[in-house]
Amino acid sequence: MTVSLSDVDKWSPWAIHEVADAMAGRGSSAEQVMAGLAILPIVASWTGQASDSARVSLDRLSSQLGSHSELMQAAAAACGKLADDVEGLKATVAAIDRDARVEGFTINRATGEVAPTDPDRLASSMAYQQQMAD
Repeated sequence: MTVSLSDVDKWSPWAIHEVADAMAGRGSSAEQVMAGLAILPIVASWTGQASDSARVSLDRLSSQLGSHSELMQAAAAACGKLADDVEGLKATVAAIDRDARVEGFTINRATGEVAPTDPDRLASSMAYQQQMAD
């Protein structure tokens, strides 16, 4: 899949950070539920075979919540890094755009094609003439 500058323009580091924050919140909530299961007051008073089965089920649920929490935290960290990378990429693209404008070029956002804004200016420039001589 090819990514164009137009695609990059649409990316939102803020939105990616929001997703990361939401995943971190879900991971934290799972941790809190897991901790709460361990201290349920009613569990301490249970006895017998039903109690044993309930404890096994709660232990299994607690383990699943712990795994879910770890996965959410890892995904949140990856999204946070992605958001930072997108911010850096967008800053680099903005710098390239500024340089292109200063030097008299435009960049087609969909195709990436670079074209002079004023072909006459380009033809008369020393840099252009030097490039043609090389």
